Amino acid sequence: MPIHHFDFLPFVGLSVLIAGLAFSALLPAAGRSLKRRRLLWAQSWVYAALAWAGMGAVATGRAAPLVGAPPTGSPLEPWVVPAALLVSGALFALLLRRRLAEQARQVQRRQDEVFEGLRERETLYQRVVDALPGGVVLLDSGGAVVAANAGAARLLRRRADELPGALLHGDATEIFGSRGELLDPERRPGALAQRRQASSGQVLGWHVEGKLRWFLSSVQPMDQDLSVYSFLEITQERGAQEQLAYRANHDELTGLPNRHRFKQALTEAMYASFWQRDRVAVLLLDLDQFRNVNGMWGHLAGDEVLRAITGRLRDLLPPGASAARFGGDEFAVCLGGVENREEALAFAGHLCAELGEVFSQGDTRVQVGVSAGLSFYPDDAHDEDTLLQYADLALSAARSTGPGGVAAFDGAMALRRERRVKMGEALRSALERGELSLVYQPVVALQTGELRSCEALLRWEDSPWGAVSPAEFVPLAEETGLIDALGQWGLEQACRQARAWADAGTPLRVAVNLSALQFRAGTLPALVANVLERTGLDPASLELEVTADTLAGNRLSVRRQLGALRSRGVTVALADFGAGHLAPGALRDLPVDRIKLGRPFVRDLEDCGKQTAVIGALLQLAAHLGLEVVAEGIETAPQHDLWRDLACPLGQGYLLGRPAPAETMTGLLRPRA
Repeated sequence: MPIHHFDFLPFVGLSVLIAGLAFSALLPAAGRSLKRRRLLWAQSWVYAALAWAGMGAVATGRAAPLVGAPPTGSPLEPWVVPAALLVSGALFALLLRRRLAEQARQVQRRQDEVFEGLRERETLYQRVVDALPGGVVLLDSGGAVVAANAGAARLLRRRADELPGALLHGDATEIFGSRGELLDPERRPGALAQRRQASSGQVLGWHVEGKLRWFLSSVQPMDQDLSVYSFLEITQERGAQEQLAYRANHDELTGLPNRHRFKQALTEAMYASFWQRDRVAVLLLDLDQFRNVNGMWGHLAGDEVLRAITGRLRDLLPPGASAARFGGDEFAVCLGGVENREEALAFAGHLCAELGEVFSQGDTRVQVGVSAGLSFYPDDAHDEDTLLQYADLALSAARSTGPGGVAAFDGAMALRRERRVKMGEALRSALERGELSLVYQPVVALQTGELRSCEALLRWEDSPWGAVSPAEFVPLAEETGLIDALGQWGLEQACRQARAWADAGTPLRVAVNLSALQFRAGTLPALVANVLERTGLDPASLELEVTADTLAGNRLSVRRQLGALRSRGVTVALADFGAGHLAPGALRDLPVDRIKLGRPFVRDLEDCGKQTAVIGALLQLAAHLGLEVVAEGIETAPQHDLWRDLACPLGQGYLLGRPAPAETMTGLLRPRA
């Protein structure tokens, strides 16, 4: 057989090709492991060596020595190379199929991992959305539900399977806006979704299971003609907000609007009056001496009286009028559509008379006087604050006329107020510069005429307005916060004068009047003790006077402080007894040493003989309780004789001695051995 010639280079190239193809087919199975890749590379060269051996078996000539075997001359030798190529191709196809199958499995595995991750993430997102406290609904372009979370079903009180395809807010459903008005259908969420219009923070209300519930909602357009409608229930929050708003604008005790809400109503009335060309009347009402009701029957009884007055006030108001409570015992009324001032004044008088009728408090009948001050828009002012200020000035003028007074603002009141403002500033300066003074009025024994004590009285002589009465500047000091400084100054000056009389051998007890406001801080006993220590005055030479109204209005706190003063040896006197709301039976429990019968007793004693028996019984009661009695306001000889005949021990008045400077009082004193 002839020897087939076989070229060496194609032979080597074919072997390398087979090795490379085998390695490529097996490479995916190796992954990223370097060691496995080296093994696969060696395995590929084994396949190449097999191919080399197959082809070498038929080689002759130069190829025979390479395989170490001579040619056989077999008739199959020409087919060896094609067979080797065929085997190599089949092997390559097998390996390629394995590689493709492995790649397909890897792709499928990756897809499965991606899909599983997507499913897990979708499940997570659904859980998150379902866990939201509000409802989240996907709406289509027609406003129908495509999908909804569990919160939507919960808030709408519907099953989850009922929501898809449903119209949440059809025309038959009433939806309300934030102010409680019926919402325009064009502003409903479904309509917004149809127009692909966004909204945020819209407050809506609708009935769920028969109860009106409120929601904070928003609509956000998305892709594919879809919109996201989200809503969160705020029924409780809205209720709390409404409650806070109500409390911020209403009085807690009576339920009436407060000052802030009243000013809003007044603004609305003024606006309407401007177009109607009529008037608005502002009435300020004050209960005269209402603090005595609290003092005598307690604050609970006082609250009941305030509620009763509120009920009457509401019944008496004409349509369109509004009332308010400003605090304490002060009320306000706004009257719109007033044609003339006289009409409003007549209504105010009727209102005061009706409100001042007798109230029943348990077994007790309580009568409260009511005063009123009025101002008018646009006659007096054009803004709310000035109208209220002028009405307050009118109220002060009404109170000065007595219980049940009614007064309307006039220009003179503004001048008087300006005078009071300037006077307050001048009083402060006078106090700082020591321009005030004290005078002393004697208290004498009615049987013998002996000087027993005196009362120190404040005077302001050198003011820009001349001599100013204490009846004017003492209340002014209370209004401006000067009463504590004024009271301390008067107390210290009186104690220094009493010490001077004692050092001169003519000791005389000095009485000093106290304002009810001086008891507010609860530090009066310490203040008095400090003044006594600085002046060196014997506490027995000091007398402190309080009014019956002070004890009635601040009974507990005043009693404690007066008890502390008495324990130091200071005498306590109850002034103007009979003019206030303290009954004679209350004397037994009061921390006082002396009572001063007010001017009504003196006047009635002279005009009515029946009063003699009452005063006689009162004097006996005082003697039984160990209390000294002073008759105040004795101005005529008949008055003096009547009190002396009733065996009243002490008296005070112009007949017995007018208030005089300390030098004059010194001349009345006689040295005592």
